[in-house]
Amino acid sequence: MFDRHPQAKRLTLALSATGVLALGLIAPVGAAPAASGVEQDIAAGALTASIADTSMTPLTHSHSSQNSTGTLNLGADDDSGSNAGWYVTVESSEFTWSAGATGATDGSAIPAADFSITTAEDPGFVSGDSVNMPTTGPDATGGLDSPRIVLEAAADSGDGAYTQALDVNLAVPANQTAGVYTATVTTTIFSGDTP
Repeated sequence: MFDRHPQAKRLTLALSATGVLALGLIAPVGAAPAASGVEQDIAAGALTASIADTSMTPLTHSHSSQNSTGTLNLGADDDSGSNAGWYVTVESSEFTWSAGATGATDGSAIPAADFSITTAEDPGFVSGDSVNMPTTGPDATGGLDSPRIVLEAAADSGDGAYTQALDVNLAVPANQTAGVYTATVTTTIFSGDTP
């Protein structure tokens, strides 16, 4: 049979051969690259606050009311890594009596309302975030018969360790029975903004 387009067949064959050759140049021989992920876990630490045991100035029995002073040394540490901010409250129980070495009897308690913070000093920096220091709390001074916010850090600040001195006063009534008076101070640190 007579072929009316001999050139067309040759052209088609040439394109096929070129196409095969081009594919061989584009597709490399070997395995495809594989991507790998790397993960680092950072565990949250603790949010802590505490006050060291404290002794007030000694007093002698008196027929007049007296004041005893001291300093509560607060430590606060945000190791949580949350950047949520925090605040610290301090509250006291009443001062309960025990005879101690005096041999006295029937001592009455001194109310917690008579134990107060007179001055909340500016916080001191220990480590961590010193750029955004915590601040003194909004109601840091007054009677400790209810929780007092003494120190606070807004969100995105306070990621570190700090100290604070809280000057305190105990109003001791006249004719208070001789003995040893002991109170429990409760320190609590909360995550987030102050209420």
